[in-house]
Amino acid sequence: MTIDPDRLDELLEKEPYLDDGGFSARVMDALPPRRRDLRPLVLGVSSAAAAVTALLVLPGAVQAGLQALTAASLPALATGLLVGVAAGLAAASVVGMVVALRA
Repeated sequence: MTIDPDRLDELLEKEPYLDDGGFSARVMDALPPRRRDLRPLVLGVSSAAAAVTALLVLPGAVQAGLQALTAASLPALATGLLVGVAAGLAAASVVGMVVALRA
């Protein structure tokens, strides 16, 4: 079965109409007005705050970290690394348990 493309275009362009006695118009009129979406504003403000915080904090944090690395001994660095990894694993396991309990 072959459909004439011109006929198909004509059917697609023609606006369908189903007489519903004005029901659709009444429903649309009864709907409350759309609320303004604040998500872009919240995202923009929080991104700007994070950028300003990073610009203010990171230079000093990097400098302090480099000074601490040059002053620290190898055993202290190894201990700090192990404690950091252990804390990360503990946090990940807590998050995993919370997610599993919510499912």
